[in-house]
Amino acid sequence: MNSPPAHALAERGIVENVRGFMVYGDYRDNHPLSEIVHAVATGEVDVAAVWGPVAGYFAAKEKPPLVVTPIEGNVEARLPMTFDISMGVRRTDRELKTQVDSALSSLAPQIGRILAAYGVPVAWEPSADR
Repeated sequence: MNSPPAHALAERGIVENVRGFMVYGDYRDNHPLSEIVHAVATGEVDVAAVWGPVAGYFAAKEKPPLVVTPIEGNVEARLPMTFDISMGVRRTDRELKTQVDSALSSLAPQIGRILAAYGVPVAWEPSADR
């Protein structure tokens, strides 16, 4: 299965100069997911659509660091370009749900700082009221 950006490009007939990279990378390499970001840094490719955490982390390590720009807005694609992360507990475990909600709310600023330190683009602003 191709990635959502590959599907969006194919649906628009933009395939002639597209180069694919392995989604999971080559694990014989120490940094298997860095290849696509490094290809942009070296000029091997002009632009790349990369999963945010991978793009942000490896772009910051390039010399000079690359700028990551999230794909935002209405991208009219059959597959989503952004993904929420969620947690769940059993419906009957109300106490655990309350504890998890409280922990996530109080730790939101710290979680935001960790994501920022790793260059992970986010679609929300961490705050104590989340």
